[in-house]
Amino acid sequence: LGYLGESGVLRAGRQAISWGNGLVFQPLDIFNPFSPIAIDKDYKTGDDMLYGQRAFGGKSDVQAILLPRRDPASGKLAGDQGSMAMKYHGTLAGSDVDVLLARHYDEPLLGVGLVRNMGGAVLRMDLALSDTPADGRVGSVVINADYSWVGLKRNMYGYLEYFHNGFGAHTADYAVPSPAWSARLARGELFTLGRDYLAAGIQTEISPLVNV
Repeated sequence: LGYLGESGVLRAGRQAISWGNGLVFQPLDIFNPFSPIAIDKDYKTGDDMLYGQRAFGGKSDVQAILLPRRDPASGKLAGDQGSMAMKYHGTLAGSDVDVLLARHYDEPLLGVGLVRNMGGAVLRMDLALSDTPADGRVGSVVINADYSWVGLKRNMYGYLEYFHNGFGAHTADYAVPSPAWSARLARGELFTLGRDYLAAGIQTEISPLVNV
């Protein structure tokens, strides 16, 4: 059920929302993010939520989400299982900026995103800071860059991304992961056990219909 106005949108029901600037890892996409090894990203499992968006002059907008959930044990709606989130998107000094404030499963979350063109490449960064009962304040960050060029008379594209998982294990002993990490794994929000990851990819257009 939805309403579409000249500068605003309001929708209720099953919806898929994607936030964040990660290419492989998504610390700011807390609602059903894709796995880092997902190939098909045309379909995303959604959530039943109330979603609103308001645009301001075409250069900035605010999105808000209210997402109730049921307690897994009792089956009743529970405040500590739901999510409330608000994200502002605007421009600052030639860069796209995102600021995210959320209360997710009864934990405060602050997120900041930045996108900027530099030398023909696109640089992106997302920083997420969560306040957890067991582990205290935990920060995660993703930084990436991608670039398109012509090589060997073919269109080519490449990217490089670094991800620091603040919930990951500090050592190679993964036998007893942290409660915050276990909760995010069970909810499908996190897919990595370690602390630091580097991802790289390259694509070559063999023909207009064939890419490797």
